[in-house]
Amino acid sequence: MAIKWRWPAVAGILLLLALTSWSLLRGPGPDKSLRDLQARAELKVCLDASYPPFEWIPEGAPANHIIGLDVDLSQAIAARLGVTATLVNVGWDGLYDSLLVDKCDALISALPYDPTRTEEAAFSISYFNAGPALLVRAGQTAVTGPKDLAGRTLAVTWGSSGDVEASALQRRLRDLTVRRLPDPAEVLDALRAAEVDAALIDHLAALQAVYADDGLAIAGEPLADDLYVIAVRRHENALLEAIDGALVALRDDGTLDAIKETWFSQTEAK
Repeated sequence: MAIKWRWPAVAGILLLLALTSWSLLRGPGPDKSLRDLQARAELKVCLDASYPPFEWIPEGAPANHIIGLDVDLSQAIAARLGVTATLVNVGWDGLYDSLLVDKCDALISALPYDPTRTEEAAFSISYFNAGPALLVRAGQTAVTGPKDLAGRTLAVTWGSSGDVEASALQRRLRDLTVRRLPDPAEVLDALRAAEVDAALIDHLAALQAVYADDGLAIAGEPLADDLYVIAVRRHENALLEAIDGALVALRDDGTLDAIKETWFSQTEAK
């Protein structure tokens, strides 16, 4: 009797395995990510509102009053997609979990590209490079890039990414002197006082310094990449392509630069 009822069970298991294998071979179902988003006319964006000038809640403001570069960027992208942006404030450690449980459609939160997350998320093109940038006094022409630092003095903050890059430059350039200071403010003061020829600080701090002080300028592009990107769920290629297209359009028509200038020119979160 045992043998008689066991065969249907075995057949059922074999059928289930066959269906599972067929599903895996076919891959994910049709990508309706963009169509579904546009049908509900909403782009839900998760962010961690604690990092000015990208996103934060001003002191004394209600919890839903989030401002910053990423907020404006989210709204600009949503407008390009023909929808409105809804912000979902979550802690930094919960961003990816919130995306994976469909709490939002995208992460736009000064998010660095993370190759360890590619099994669960897909990433857009970069909209900001936070890597270390070379800062000089405005109007000087002696230093236009790292190759011009040979025989000169460069200020950096102890232990920063700029410090790491400066050490690498010392191995390549003859007679480069690196002056390591405790904090970025001292690095900028040394540059303004002409105690050093250039400074190497993160791109965000460099931009804020330039907008706050006409006496400083950025020389060239960041020396290393620390790329901020937008994340969506893996396999949601239609939405990702639409976001990439929106970023390219916002870059080409000057909107992205205008958003950056608006927020980088604010040296303090208010």
